[in-house]
Amino acid sequence: MPYSPPFRTSLGIVLIFSFFSYHLLALAHAKTVSRIIDDTYGDEATGYLPVYYPHDSWVWRRNCNSEQGCEIVPDDENKIQNKTWTAATYRTNMTAMGLTLQFEGTAISVYFIQTNDIGKNNTRITECNFTLDGTLSYQFVHEPTSERGFDYNYEAYRATALANKQHTLDIATGILDHQVYISFDYARYTTEISDDPNSTNISPSPSPSNTTVVELKKRISVGVIVGAVVGGVGLLCIVAVTLLLILRRKRRSSHPHDQIPKPYPGNPPPEMNQIKETREQLRSLQTQKRRNIDGLAYNDSDSPPALREIRHIQAQIDSLQNQSRVQLSVGPSELPPSYRQVRGLT
Repeated sequence: MPYSPPFRTSLGIVLIFSFFSYHLLALAHAKTVSRIIDDTYGDEATGYLPVYYPHDSWVWRRNCNSEQGCEIVPDDENKIQNKTWTAATYRTNMTAMGLTLQFEGTAISVYFIQTNDIGKNNTRITECNFTLDGTLSYQFVHEPTSERGFDYNYEAYRATALANKQHTLDIATGILDHQVYISFDYARYTTEISDDPNSTNISPSPSPSNTTVVELKKRISVGVIVGAVVGGVGLLCIVAVTLLLILRRKRRSSHPHDQIPKPYPGNPPPEMNQIKETREQLRSLQTQKRRNIDGLAYNDSDSPPALREIRHIQAQIDSLQNQSRVQLSVGPSELPPSYRQVRGLT
């Protein structure tokens, strides 16, 4: 296992810790707001207006009534956002008809005014495609019901979990072989903005007196965010300390001195016992020889039996010494278990 320098390991943990802490702190300084894109007054924060096409004045009509030649006229303006709406009827001799919205946020909903049975023989079918950032997102079709009147605040489209960046939403009929009717009221989108008072935010554009300004719809509690940040930082600290302990333990286990074999266990091999017995016999014979020599010197006699015994003992001593040298030079026939593990022996 390769050795990993402590500096590099600690630096990597610090970088990971800093990355998550930055995003948690950024979340703590952000809030979610809801904004309206009105059919007539546009985005209440940026002032951007919906773009209607084709640009012919007779296609898209704002607040068109019966006196202006429109047959489909909502019956309750109080249920309409800012009491304004923009509607158009697609005819088969047209190339395309639609509108485009620009917004910066994480979600958006589009609201139509749908027509049901109003006692007139006219086009009441709504059919259009919703294309978000160049990709077809949804195909909407509404068939009139048998109920009388209109459906206000009818959510025709919703998109969520978007990146908090600039988006383009196109609402178009395409080229059809039949007539369809679209009545656009407003769109509502959510966006995340900085909660830092020192940051620069877009100021809402002036709205007319009858404009309903949608204030903060969903705001993240500061206490919850602070608690989440503190808990997240604490959890990251625990993870960092745990990783350091694991890495230190792995480095210690990889050092060579941890694999030094232990000495022989309690039962040494037979050769070691034989060497020990030979040395004990040699010491015993040497002791006996010294006693015999001392006894001869004390008696001051030259007894042949005693000399023969001394020579016999000397011969045994020489034999044991030679045997001990041979055993020590050859060594034990079996290595200790720890040595066999180190050398890969079985």
